Amino acid sequence: MKRLLFLLFIILLPGAGCKKETKLSEFIIGKWESQQFEFTNSETGNSQPGYFVITINANNTVVASQIISAGAQTATSPTVGYKINDSRDQITLVQPILDPKVGTEVYNVLWKNGGNIMSWSPGDGTSTTSFLWTRE
Repeated sequence: MKRLLFLLFIILLPGAGCKKETKLSEFIIGKWESQQFEFTNSETGNSQPGYFVITINANNTVVASQIISAGAQTATSPTVGYKINDSRDQITLVQPILDPKVGTEVYNVLWKNGGNIMSWSPGDGTSTTSFLWTRE
């Protein structure tokens, strides 16, 4: 009988401390930095390296900044809304960061529970840029 109880205890023990599975809508909250891009000045044609920093808030808003590395220039976009589809691992930006005239953009999000990196790839045909984000 003691062996049976001991075996039952050993079998059930690993499941007793399991964490709740995090949803994308919980994981995505925070400040993220993108990979480096080449930004081209439409007036001069010159390109400079830079990256994006976004802050994704729990109140379904995103604030994005474009940082040009060479001159340490920063341009911050207006706050935009977003929606998360947890079942499809997708984020929809109500007003896209790169081209506000587009309307909405949908991205498929690859992420790992407990990780600090995520990637966004175009999910609906309107967006063409993929992003690799690292949590700050």
